[in-house]
Amino acid sequence: MCSTPTVDGESRIQAAWNTSDQREYFVPCRSATLPDPGVSDGTDGGLVWPEGEPEKSAYCCEKCRELIPHNQKSWMVERGEYRPQNPGSPILGSGCRS
Repeated sequence: MCSTPTVDGESRIQAAWNTSDQREYFVPCRSATLPDPGVSDGTDGGLVWPEGEPEKSAYCCEKCRELIPHNQKSWMVERGEYRPQNPGSPILGSGCRS
């Protein structure tokens, strides 16, 4: 299944996600000692930029708060890994969030 959850509690995508192992992609930060979640999933969770200057965007590590420029993204993604957030489920599920 590939889509975005819609109405909370009524979405078939959300229901499928909730029964899956809910894998999320974790990538390492060059500065932090622990991996940081999420940069490769297409969300803007950790992206920051000066107001009105999105071309200066950088990813802010949730662990060490260091700004990571776009040119380091490939390095991070190449070393990332999926980790189940609901490891008791035998159903593989990634790339979705409810």
